[in-house]
Amino acid sequence: MTATVTQNAHAESARPRHWLSTPIFGIPLPLFAIAALVLIAAIATDTIPTGMIGALLVMMIFGELLGFLGDRLPIIKSYLGGGAILAIFGAAALVYVNWLPADVTDNVTQFMKSGGFLNFYIAALITGSILGMDSKVLVKVGSRYALPLVCAVLFAALFAVAVGWLLGFSPQDAVVVITLPIMGGGMGAGAVPMSQIYEQLLGQPASYYISILVPALALGNVFAIIIAGLLNGLANRVPSLTGNGQMMPGVRSKSARASPISPSWASAWSRR
Repeated sequence: MTATVTQNAHAESARPRHWLSTPIFGIPLPLFAIAALVLIAAIATDTIPTGMIGALLVMMIFGELLGFLGDRLPIIKSYLGGGAILAIFGAAALVYVNWLPADVTDNVTQFMKSGGFLNFYIAALITGSILGMDSKVLVKVGSRYALPLVCAVLFAALFAVAVGWLLGFSPQDAVVVITLPIMGGGMGAGAVPMSQIYEQLLGQPASYYISILVPALALGNVFAIIIAGLLNGLANRVPSLTGNGQMMPGVRSKSARASPISPSWASAWSRR
């Protein structure tokens, strides 16, 4: 009887699902489409609420829609980072062509930056990632992982200095303006606090340094996603290059022992 139930379950899972039953953000496609139409109507009639409710609604609907499309477009999915890259450029394109009104974009920007939600998300993401690790593995890996980590940081700084020299940047600008913001935690934990530090040390207003740091940070994030997608494709083609969840030789987490993990940029970098 158990074998019959298992066979039926496998048969149902192997049966192709209708496209209307495809979920987006865990919501069936028709319901998600209704929510998207309601959001578009609210934007068109200028009735979308301000504050946290309106900002989260815009980010969740458009972000999940762009992520869903990016994860299924052939070239973008395989070589350019999938939904994360389409969410970044798609949202920027919506703002650039003025399909999102200025009051909507200002509300989202204020909620993310002035409201402190970005800092909260980064802190929760880092804390959750650390607490979710196997403590025994973390202790074993920490001492052996420190040296490669320091070498990677130094190599990144030297690489930035070399490329900056070719493009006319001084070594100081290459490290301070390009390397440190990218490796310091992105926008909320990197560029914003660093611009405030530079303001106190160098005298220019923080907005001046933000205008310099943000382009390098944005391009760094984009290239990180693209390179991660390429590495994921390489690991799928050559499985011997990935540890399938094993952080270091001889050290394996409980989750990796229970179910091997295929390398994926989406599992390493939460975009939504």
